[in-house]
Amino acid sequence: MKIPRLVTTIFLTMIMGTSAAGLLITPGPAYAKKPVPAPAPVYTWNGFYVGGNTGYASASSDPSTTTIFTPADYWDILSVPQVNAAGTGSVSPHGFVGGVQAGYNWQTGAWVLGTEVDFESFHLNASRTAGATYLCCAGSFLMTQTTSADWLFTARARLGWAADNWLFYGTGGLAVTDLSHQSVFSDTFGAAENVNDSTTKAGWAAGAGIEYAFLTNWRVRGEFLYVSFGSVTSTSILGPVAIVGCSCTPMFHSANLNVDIARLGVNYKF
Repeated sequence: MKIPRLVTTIFLTMIMGTSAAGLLITPGPAYAKKPVPAPAPVYTWNGFYVGGNTGYASASSDPSTTTIFTPADYWDILSVPQVNAAGTGSVSPHGFVGGVQAGYNWQTGAWVLGTEVDFESFHLNASRTAGATYLCCAGSFLMTQTTSADWLFTARARLGWAADNWLFYGTGGLAVTDLSHQSVFSDTFGAAENVNDSTTKAGWAAGAGIEYAFLTNWRVRGEFLYVSFGSVTSTSILGPVAIVGCSCTPMFHSANLNVDIARLGVNYKF
């Protein structure tokens, strides 16, 4: 009969259509997206640190010993310019330095503000010797001057720009040292003087540096500082009185100190 054959054809067509539809809507295998790596943490300069440093200092000083002429004192009028010329000059103390430092940093964005103190072993010492034959008479004099400083303390502010674990900074503040000046005078007539003046002297320090952080808590840096102090001054009387003839022959002394310091340091951040 034709009806069963028609039914069979319709049934087979429906089965084949369903299978084809199944093939069309069956999802393919699922592929997971590759995870995006988390950004690397940015180094922070906040916090307290301590460390040590070593370097080299090159200084300059202008020691001066002068006198004046009065009719009652020891000098002939021709001798005063000679003594003043011999007593004016310069020395260049230099040497290695080393010490410790401690500080604290506050960071906001790329800006880093900090404070730091350090104490250095200085040991700067230099001398000069000058003299002349007196124009007034058959005699001569000799003068030796020494400028020295044994230690350095600074308390400074720091302002820097951070680029992750690099820090570029400037620094400036107070500097303190013991500035010493010695003057020894003698001549062939027996006049003599030996003055050693030492004063704790405040000045200022300014400089710049580059610091690099590694191993989370450790930092290394290179730094340059310029340190300047005013002059120490003193006044004495040339002696002995029996030779001079009176106790009224004044000698005026002064010395200053300016220092360039280049140093390397290492710090540990807590």
